[in-house]
Amino acid sequence: MLKLTLVLAVLANLGLGTAEPFFDILSNLMNKAINPRNNDCRAPSTDKYTEACSEINEGYDYADLMKSYNDATTAISGVSIYQWQRTHEGVSQLSSVGALMLVLSKLSQNAVDETRSQLYNLINLDNSKEVRYLIPKVAKEHSATSGDFISTLTTKVFSDKVFSKNFIKCTNEVIMGETGVLDYNNPSAAAEEINSWFGEQTRFDRADVVTAADVRNDSGLIFATCHNLEFEFDQFIFSELVNISFYISEDNVTTLPVWKGEGKAKYSFNDKLQAHVVQLPLKGDGTLVVIKPPIGRVPDLLYYLRDNRNFANLLAESQETYLKLYQPLNDYVVRSHDSVLGLKLANQLTQIYFDDFDGFRGILENGSGYVTNMFHQIHMSIKGLGQNAITSDCGENAKEVVIDSGFVFYVIGPSGGAPELCGTHLS
Repeated sequence: MLKLTLVLAVLANLGLGTAEPFFDILSNLMNKAINPRNNDCRAPSTDKYTEACSEINEGYDYADLMKSYNDATTAISGVSIYQWQRTHEGVSQLSSVGALMLVLSKLSQNAVDETRSQLYNLINLDNSKEVRYLIPKVAKEHSATSGDFISTLTTKVFSDKVFSKNFIKCTNEVIMGETGVLDYNNPSAAAEEINSWFGEQTRFDRADVVTAADVRNDSGLIFATCHNLEFEFDQFIFSELVNISFYISEDNVTTLPVWKGEGKAKYSFNDKLQAHVVQLPLKGDGTLVVIKPPIGRVPDLLYYLRDNRNFANLLAESQETYLKLYQPLNDYVVRSHDSVLGLKLANQLTQIYFDDFDGFRGILENGSGYVTNMFHQIHMSIKGLGQNAITSDCGENAKEVVIDSGFVFYVIGPSGGAPELCGTHLS
């Protein structure tokens, strides 16, 4: 399993306000070594900061680096939803780790000394050349705004100080990002400008992410990322809404409208977890994965899914079948959070949040710069629900599965690698 030194801290769905509940795990895991691709303990990086940032297109194996990066993303996804559940009991969530990974990848290029090593450990890459080879390609894959499966990631970095010309250029070249200068002495105007940028990144209804209270006159770098995800089911038709009894717990039952669907999917029942595993195909070669444990056992499932190998093994068990499914689905969901609240749990990274931090080079025209916020907004839209009638005559032989209690879900993109989004549905 990918053992990320920082993972359990970054984590908490990328948005926690208190560290106390995690010290029991952090005390045991914070100092464990990273397992790089050669499975030996990764030594501190000797890679030095340079202004070079142009994309590299040769000298590396794309599949190898992508697997390493995907392993990190999958591991962080699994731990993030586990940690969120520990401090937000009974609250459904939606999380995008991909946005955070792009930000941390860019920061790794500007970090020096210990911070540089820690960031490489987190993204599971070894040096700036690997970042320059892989990350621009990842960013381009998340820039398309049309197609069957749309997953766009956009980023803007704000400061009240002037950015260096090289950082402006490299932010665009590496992660296709932008920069902007704000007046932190006018927090209302600064918050409005950040929210306006978020509003411009999606065709859905605008939802504010930042308030004036989030912007202080001593704020440093403020990162903003928006993840738009749109998809439609393939070979599977959700035709109508029906009411079922949904178990929030054994003694708390509510009536919930869910989508009734039929079609081809992959399915398995895991005896160890007593969990249903459903893989629904998406147009554009993506997959929606739904894992439903027994009533009240979502926390146990999330604990199990912290190991990205367990997630892969669950998927490998499933076989194609004709399925009749009763599934809670929302055609549109928006969530916002600040991942810095979770990152601050990582004792080895807390230095980047102090105004006297001197571990970045080349971000600002003058001085190191330090990180105050990493605001993320996620928009997820499911197209085609209720637009088609079920016409197959396979219903009599279908395997029937009713998702009538809390479950975990992942949206996997066409690359078949790391989850684009992960979340829980609990009520």
